[in-house]
Formats: sequence, C-alpha cells, structure tokens
Amino acid sequence: MQLTKLSEVPEIKIILYNAGILVFPVLLVVASFLFPAITGRQSNWFGVNQINSVNLFNILQIFAIAGSFIAGCILLFRRDYWRIAGAILILFIMFVFRSNTLNPDGVDLLWKIPSDVDKVGAHVVHDEMLELYTHSLFWNTLNELGYFGVALSYQILSVLSGLLFMLLLVKYAKENIKSEQLLFVLLVSSGGFIQLFFGDVENYSITVAIVMWYFLVAARAANCKASLMTASLILGLAMCFHLEAGFLLPSLAYLIYKSPTREKPVLSLMIMLIPLVMVGICMVLFHLSGILPFENLWLYSHATAHGGNIASVLPPLTVPYYLEMLNLLILLFPSVLLLPPGLILAKSHLNRIDRFLITATGFLMLLPLAWKAALGVQNDWNLYAIVAVPGSLLVWSLWVQKPEIRWHKYLLITVLAFSMLNTFSWVVTNNAGRFH
Repeated sequence: MQLTKLSEVPEIKIILYNAGILVFPVLLVVASFLFPAITGRQSNWFGVNQINSVNLFNILQIFAIAGSFIAGCILLFRRDYWRIAGAILILFIMFVFRSNTLNPDGVDLLWKIPSDVDKVGAHVVHDEMLELYTHSLFWNTLNELGYFGVALSYQILSVLSGLLFMLLLVKYAKENIKSEQLLFVLLVSSGGFIQLFFGDVENYSITVAIVMWYFLVAARAANCKASLMTASLILGLAMCFHLEAGFLLPSLAYLIYKSPTREKPVLSLMIMLIPLVMVGICMVLFHLSGILPFENLWLYSHATAHGGNIASVLPPLTVPYYLEMLNLLILLFPSVLLLPPGLILAKSHLNRIDRFLITATGFLMLLPLAWKAALGVQNDWNLYAIVAVPGSLLVWSLWVQKPEIRWHKYLLITVLAFSMLNTFSWVVTNNAGRFH
C-alpha cells in the first residue's frame, strides 16, 4: 500500500501555499530587526527600519513610482502604440527618480573615466571590460556634443538598460508563465535589484540586462525552441561586460547535459567553451590596443584575487556580516524568503526550466556567501544584485501559477504591496541623496 505524503493532499497543499504567502510579511518584518537586535547597530537601509524613516511626502513619491511603474508594465503587455507608451512611461519614471547616491567606486568613476579616456581612450579593467568600455565611449561621445558629467551618462545607460530588462522580462513571462503574467512581472521587478536601473552609477546595469536576455533564450533552448549556441554566445557577451556572469556557466552546463547535444561531445564542449573564448578574445583585443595590458589581470583583478591574495576576497566569518548579507538578499529579492517552502511544495512538479533556474541561482549564491563585500555590504549591494534575477524568476514562477487555489492571487497582491513599499522606499531614499 503506497502512502501519500501530507504535502501531496490537495487540500493540505492549498493550506500550505496560502500559509507560506501569509507568513511572508511577518518574515520580512522579523528579518529587518535581526541585525540591530543582535549587533546593537542599525541597518536603516532595509525593511521596517527604512520604511519607518519616510515622511508623508516620501509616501506620495512611493505611490507615484509604484502607480506609474504598474501602469507602464500593463501597457507593455498591450500592442503597438500602447506598448511604446508603456516603454516611455517606464523610462520616464526611472530617470525622474534616478539615484543620486554613489558608493566609493561610483565616486572614483567620476574622475577615472575622464582621466583614462584622455590618456588611452577608455577606462577599462579586466573584471568589467565591455561595461566600462561602453560607458567610457558613451560619456566621451556625449561630452563632445556638449558638457556632460560622467554620472549623467551612466544614469542614461542605466535607465535604457532598465527598459531593455523590462521588455525581456515581459517576453519571458509571455513565453513561460501560463497564468497571471502581469502579476509575475510585477512581483519579479518589485525586488530591490531594480534599483540598478534607476540610474545606478556602477558597472552592473548593462550586464544584468544581458543576463535577462540569456535567461530568455536559455528557457527557449530548454524547450528546444532555440539553439544552445545562441544562449552560449549571449552568456559570453555578458561575461565580457562583467566577469561575475561567469557564475552562470554551470547553468549552461546543465542545459547541455539535458539536451540532445550531450550525445555529441565535441559540439557540447565547443558550446561550453564559447563564453571563455569570447572573454579571452576580448582581453587580447584590449591588450593589443594598449588600453588594458595583460599584467593588470594578475595584479589588479578581483578574479585573480589581486595577485593571488585569496584572503582579500574571502568574507569575514562573523554573524553581523552574514546578518547584513541576509538583509541585503531580502532587499534585492524579498521572495528569497519563499524559496525554501516553494521548492519543497513544488518538488515533484519541477520542470526543466525550474531546474535550470535552481542551478543558476544556486551558483550565483556563492557571491553573497563566499565573495567579500570589499566596500561593505551596503555599498556593494549592486555586486550581488545579479543573484536576484534567476532567484526571482524561479520563486515567482513556482508561486504565481496556482489558479486552482482560492484567494491565491489576492494574497500575492498583498506580498507585492509589501515588496514595492520596501523597494520604492529605497529608490526614494537614494533619489534624495547627493553626489559626493
């Protein structure tokens, strides 16, 4: 006689799903108090502590951002001119509420780019080759047309990257989410990682937009509707923009393993090596151009631990550090709180795309768990933002598509409200900042 697991009984499963969603706001509140309660220091940039600091004018701004953003997303699901109107609205809201808060690396870019453009034509490092090169050329072009600050040129490309990300996310939802596609898009983009596209002056916005393109094409490849070669080329492009995209190589390996391509070892190896070859070619071209000599890779790159100094990239194994990192992860994608129960409840129903996203999220989690926030967790938030993309896609694809569960949609809308409140409070706070 075969016993049925309690979690497989339909009525019990409905209760578990709804209970998981209802617990989400409680977990969000509790998590925001953990760091100050244990360490005695405040973490005002996250959760209840942050929301508590906003005034009535800030609340009005938050509602303006949220309302405009939701309207823009609704229009992106329409056709023709409506979609164009949605794109313009999203561009407008991201630019108007762009960040005026820079971390130390962002402050350094304000003088490094003009200096190196004048000396060698561009400011480039091995960790962020095409991202920095693109920003250098864009700033130089704008500056020749009239005086443009580096910060403004970064903000423009950041916002444009945000529009590209949203268009790709909507396309992903249409192709892979069977029900509640708009709600899925809103839940994914309500995470704090979206701050990348509100004019962040750092080298991650374009990379994350390309990574979203990779997930779109990879999902097609998982369903045998696109070539693995195309997905590999896009991942290689993302790595040329920022080497942290290399943490997604295991996800590409998973796709190869689950595809008919694995029966052709030579082709599989070639697909797997394409991103690495593209990065190598990019390094060679920058070396030959005189912009970025090879010796800088060993001496100054984070990827080589600054000349093999492994201790420089390992995080401190302390409770306060990882509590602050937990705060950050929940800020970047609050749905991380629903990841464990979501995987447990959906274990027997995971498809190939779900398992691909699990692989991508799992290996990207090595960044916050094992890679030191050199500038401090708060200042290095954008370094870890990439984790939120596959993580959010995974969690909300598991939780949204439950049309048979009564009131499920309305509970998720409650979650969306909490998530947007936290994220757009952060957007308003950063918008109110001032450049150093």
